[in-house]
Amino acid sequence: MRDNIMITFANQKGGVGKTTLCTMFADYLAAKGESVLVVDFDRQQTIYSKRQEDLGKYEGVRLPYTVQTFDIKDTNNVREFLTNLRNGYKGFVLMDTPGNLSQQGLVPIFALSHYIVCPYQFEATSISSTATFIGFIAKLQHMLPIMKSRFIFVVNKWDKRYGRKAELELWDKTEERLRHFGLVAPRIEVKADMQRYNTIELMGPQNDIVSPTFDFMYQQIIEPKELTK
Repeated sequence: MRDNIMITFANQKGGVGKTTLCTMFADYLAAKGESVLVVDFDRQQTIYSKRQEDLGKYEGVRLPYTVQTFDIKDTNNVREFLTNLRNGYKGFVLMDTPGNLSQQGLVPIFALSHYIVCPYQFEATSISSTATFIGFIAKLQHMLPIMKSRFIFVVNKWDKRYGRKAELELWDKTEERLRHFGLVAPRIEVKADMQRYNTIELMGPQNDIVSPTFDFMYQQIIEPKELTK
């Protein structure tokens, strides 16, 4: 494994759970004893705000990782910041991003990421937006040959009770198609416990929900395997 792993959580479709999964994956990695830094690039600063809230709730508890914000308005500042992290920080850097792909500061974030975790849902608009996002990243990779980012796709908020036969078949085909562009992680079920996440640790029920997905991601990152297209 590299000394430094840069992982961006992104999709242009809002509401798919990228912020939640970024935070919970940080909790997961910290519990494994990994060094973790979370950079909140999103203008809403949800993760940073959650950490400030947790400081009051869990007073005296050792913080498992650092959360910091960074303004992406200036592309050069973002590039310099991430280049320094990539060359100087040993551990996992998890980055939460805004959904607006028109922000220029996103380009160095994607370009310097080792992995792009792309949450989506089995819903027409979400799938369409994900396809557009894949196309956007493909164009970036064409423009920037040094860009070696690898996709990890995660179906989030999956309700296994829902879906007609034709829909179930379509969803399976969607995942099969996505395997041509990156790794497809096990699906994460829709559960109320997922809304109770924090920046300190995974609670018992949450751990059960996300472990199959996060175990897969962790294993693939630690021991990368070649894609079969």
